[in-house]
Amino acid sequence: MKRILYTFIGGLAASVLFLGVAFLSGYLLEASGIRLYDSEFDQQRNFNIFLLGWLLFGALGIWIGWRISKSTSG
Repeated sequence: MKRILYTFIGGLAASVLFLGVAFLSGYLLEASGIRLYDSEFDQQRNFNIFLLGWLLFGALGIWIGWRISKSTSG
């Protein structure tokens, strides 16, 4: 049960961290006058990049949580 909890917390923490970084970077780029997309195609491409990044960060968080649970279990 402990491994599942650590794994879940790792994935959740990584997801929240990635969401915060993505939101903050988008906000800062918009505030500095940089347009992130000009068309619906560009918007969809950016969304797909976001989903891929979220998947990778989540998988990394899950892996780190799993490794931590293995090291603390003895």
